[in-house]
Amino acid sequence: MTIEQNKEIAQRFIETLHEGHFDLLADDGTFWVAGSTPVSGTKTKPQMVEVFRSLASVSNEKLIMRIKTMTAEDDRVSIEAEAGLTLLDGRTYANQYNISLVVGDGKIQSVREYSDTAHMLEIFGG
Repeated sequence: MTIEQNKEIAQRFIETLHEGHFDLLADDGTFWVAGSTPVSGTKTKPQMVEVFRSLASVSNEKLIMRIKTMTAEDDRVSIEAEAGLTLLDGRTYANQYNISLVVGDGKIQSVREYSDTAHMLEIFGG
């Protein structure tokens, strides 16, 4: 695949994460989150689907990521993004992300997410 095709797949993936079905993540793809939160570490596709579905218990909104910048080389795409939502109790979650993706065979093979995990813990707890 070309770099532009990889960027398109990565962009669609990030922009549709809030839907919670992860169609563009390979069935054996992995999703790694930095830090020491309950969602940190390497997760499988079904585990990440559940993480995003669990947001419905704390907010009526969906966590929609907005891409700020995107850079690609070979099969790797790096994205800077931001996302936020208001929780049922009125608190606001607002985070910035750097996400590194590997694309292969038209699917995301791996995701590495770096964000403010202290803010994650403050808002969502341990």
